[in-house]
Amino acid sequence: IYTRPFVGSMGRTAVGGYIEGNSNYGQADGISDGFTMELRRFNIFLFSATGSRIRFISELEFGHGTQEVELETALIDFAVNPSFVLRAGIILPPLGAFNVNHDSPRWNFVDRPLVSTQIIPATLSEPGFGVHGRFVPPGFSFTYDAYLSNGLGDGVILNAE
Repeated sequence: IYTRPFVGSMGRTAVGGYIEGNSNYGQADGISDGFTMELRRFNIFLFSATGSRIRFISELEFGHGTQEVELETALIDFAVNPSFVLRAGIILPPLGAFNVNHDSPRWNFVDRPLVSTQIIPATLSEPGFGVHGRFVPPGFSFTYDAYLSNGLGDGVILNAE
């Protein structure tokens, strides 16, 4: 989550983000909607390492122009050591790799995968807390995440679709 597209930093603090848009020209049965353009997302990131063990990160997203404004992430990590890090705030639960790793500069497409928009909610962010960590014994790496959060509402799993 800390490998975001930060563009400027001052010491232990960084500010960054990205913008993405698309344009289309559609035609169906000889009828055209013409040329359209859309500002899909404008994201702003803030990061600060406030101490040797404490890190803060947040992401504010303006979606579809200004139709959707969402604080996607705002969390604080307290590293006891690399194998045990306490996390609290608005988290991105690791529901599939795309929910945590969804930033457009990492991908070569504007539309998100159908599995991440129709089956697994992306980008789902929830208030919560938990632990994560990484063990690096010789020859391989083992990571884990365990969080408690509000969870999915009734309309996500049991809906008309």
